[in-house]
Amino acid sequence: MPNRNIEINQAIFHNGPMIKTFLITSLSGELKKPSGLAIDQSCGVIAVTDWSGDQVILFSYTGSRIGSIGGFKCPHSVAINDNHRMVVTDCWNNQVKVFSYDATE
Repeated sequence: MPNRNIEINQAIFHNGPMIKTFLITSLSGELKKPSGLAIDQSCGVIAVTDWSGDQVILFSYTGSRIGSIGGFKCPHSVAINDNHRMVVTDCWNNQVKVFSYDATE
């Protein structure tokens, strides 16, 4: 199993060699102001909140964009549980929103 370390303080995310390369090259051009990151290790989904873009963008471990969820005003943090439920804090709407997603698609 690859190394699963994440160093947020230095703005360098490391989740094995593939993720390190992916996050440095792919996410930087895709996001306006990323603020939160969650990884579903069971299926390879990476969720990143983009508070300036008012969305959560979903990526695969290979760096492909696999979807997004909009309708936020300044999404800040994101977490994913073992049942593929994503919890997002939506700051300017004063809400915490919960989403389910199909991890097999």
